[in-house]
Amino acid sequence: KAFRTSHAVVLTKLDLLPYVNFSVESAIEDARRVQPELTFYPVCALSDEGMDAWLDSLRQRRREMLKTADHAPNSPAGVGE
Repeated sequence: KAFRTSHAVVLTKLDLLPYVNFSVESAIEDARRVQPELTFYPVCALSDEGMDAWLDSLRQRRREMLKTADHAPNSPAGVGE
């Protein structure tokens, strides 16, 4: 159910890939079978790989949510500030 209602998947621990039997490509293919519109963010905090893209997407999503909240009827004062 998680993939059916999700918009994005953050794949972490990329630094461990040489040591484990895991295929990022296969994981993406499997998840897209359930939810074709998913956006994937492979990240590695140790090297900062992928972090900018993921953080940019979070900032963009926040802006969209605040914009929607600001235009909602009966929106509380200060929303989006």
